[in-house]
Amino acid sequence: MIRVRIDTQNTSEKWWENGGLDLWEKYLSLKDKYGDLNMSKTTALKFYHEASAIEGWNDPDAPPYAPFPLTFWNREGHEVFYDVTDFVTG
Repeated sequence: MIRVRIDTQNTSEKWWENGGLDLWEKYLSLKDKYGDLNMSKTTALKFYHEASAIEGWNDPDAPPYAPFPLTFWNREGHEVFYDVTDFVTG
């Protein structure tokens, strides 16, 4: 399972305004009691590709310590958003 979280330290609104909010709401049925989305590796890969295609995903105005609006975590709690494709397919 992969947990997807909103990165509250990413203050850029571009991704959310350009379709990110719609994408997040599309997957709300996977939300847990903490507000994270929990999904299979296959679904996480699909979600990642959809999310990263939305304008604002890699916004240069975002802070360097929170470059993306969402983070992806594996079951052990290791953040994997920098290399989601290799993580979920490897």
